[in-house]
Amino acid sequence: MESLANLTADDLNEIAALQSRIEADVDVDTFLELDREFHLRTYAGCRVGQINSMVTRLWNSTQYYRRLFMTASDPSRMLIVNAEHRLLIDAISRRDAVDAERYLAGHIRRTRIELEKLPDLALG
Repeated sequence: MESLANLTADDLNEIAALQSRIEADVDVDTFLELDREFHLRTYAGCRVGQINSMVTRLWNSTQYYRRLFMTASDPSRMLIVNAEHRLLIDAISRRDAVDAERYLAGHIRRTRIELEKLPDLALG
């Protein structure tokens, strides 16, 4: 994770604060906004502008799928999302790139698996 070593204490505090706001049982639109801020903030320490641009572009181009996931999933799925976010925060706080990468990969994988269960959805 190019960002991990450069994240400041303020970044870590903001990431945790965003997660606390997510856990306040927000509506879908607010969740999507906070979730975007949460994940993009984890990349805030990356000093390579092209990577930051690419991550933001990919995030923005897949927003439709996140909205679909949040509206089509069982509401109890938020417990898993929150747990995955907390694991990611823990790894970032420990500056453990291996765990951070694993937790993020699992977070993405579980979302994709849930999306693939939806009828008539082609993820490619």
